[in-house]
Amino acid sequence: MNAPFIAVSDLAKTYGVRRGLFGAKRDLKAVAGISFDIEEGGTFGLVGESGSGKTTTAKMIMGAEPPSSGSIRIAARDITANSAAETFALRRTLQPVLQDPYSSLSPRMRAGRIIDEPLRIHGIGNEASRAEKVRELLDLVGLPADAAHRYPSEMSGGQRQRIAIARALSLEPRCIVLDEPVSALDVSIQAQILNLLKDLQRRLKLTYLLISHDLAVVSYMSSRIGVMYLGRLVEVGARDAVLNDTRHPYTLALVAGATPGRSAAVALHGEIPSPLNPPSGCPFHTRCPMVRDRCRSEVPPLQPVGDDHLVACHFSDISRTELSHA
Repeated sequence: MNAPFIAVSDLAKTYGVRRGLFGAKRDLKAVAGISFDIEEGGTFGLVGESGSGKTTTAKMIMGAEPPSSGSIRIAARDITANSAAETFALRRTLQPVLQDPYSSLSPRMRAGRIIDEPLRIHGIGNEASRAEKVRELLDLVGLPADAAHRYPSEMSGGQRQRIAIARALSLEPRCIVLDEPVSALDVSIQAQILNLLKDLQRRLKLTYLLISHDLAVVSYMSSRIGVMYLGRLVEVGARDAVLNDTRHPYTLALVAGATPGRSAAVALHGEIPSPLNPPSGCPFHTRCPMVRDRCRSEVPPLQPVGDDHLVACHFSDISRTELSHA
């Protein structure tokens, strides 16, 4: 593995939540001490259901949320205690592409202005140079030059997401955080956007953090995968290890759900518990088909089960075939 561009260590985020106006404040652990690396030029896919802590993790890496504890290093620099000015400067290095191109673009701005807005905010170039930059970026994302004069309402969902990608690229970032980048698009358009992102990564040597609930998307895009459940990483490692030598029952359920014809025995049942009232022991034990007494009382640590493959399960030595028939 190359040197990590992003190194996350024991990262946690806890919110104080009050029930009612005079209710006692309770802790909501959105992220409960996770660690992972993203190699430069690679894609780390963070997958899990809604409420697993993926987006909160992305916000902390982007500097939009301060962590409660732990550290984040970007290009070998600890950004955990960044000042407002340092966080602003960080945006030249990390840029987001958000889930919904219908709401992430201002309806009152033409596409060209949307794309060059980050350049204006950061005081880069003049009118002529920014206009030329917009033309280059439109071409890069596969849109004609006259798209600069159109409003988002005059574009399809796929075209809007291309505008969002062009805006993210305007500051020439080294890393893009992709938060559910295709979930709001028609299935017929999703593959086009994913292929565009892969092509841009190759051409521009970009690093991606991909957030998704869709394991098929994560599988297609990622070199490494982290599986989150209730604020914790339950399985993490190289893509092929996680998908082809799956050791955690939750991951196996996600794999089965993304693979037509896979056994229904590993289908997920019930809802993810509330982080305000998490279960004791293994956070997945309330939905696990192979739960044992130990699971209800002991939190399993992430442990190596092979090269670049970690699993948080008391029974991670059980084979994938045995898991499928648990």
